[in-house]
Amino acid sequence: ASKLNYRWLRQINLSFRLPNLGILIDIKPSVSLSRISSAASSFEIFNKEKELSNVRKAFMMIANNFHLKVIDGNGSIEDTRAKVIKVVDRFLEKEK
Repeated sequence: ASKLNYRWLRQINLSFRLPNLGILIDIKPSVSLSRISSAASSFEIFNKEKELSNVRKAFMMIANNFHLKVIDGNGSIEDTRAKVIKVVDRFLEKEK
């Protein structure tokens, strides 16, 4: 998202083992902005929808390329936690 060369970044990480499970919690930029504005402190770089949209696109590309499980994080903390637990439980069942 910060114009970093993705091919270079991927190349330098090829020698590392891939994780058995990776999870990306996906949140719409508009939801992120509403959560940031209600937080006690926030980072100015993340206060613009366009920048958040670019970051989201970059992470979604990474998730696709590295087969991460994408979880909708637009709901409540409890809903998101339940979704994460479900994905992890399924993964652990397969690993038995």
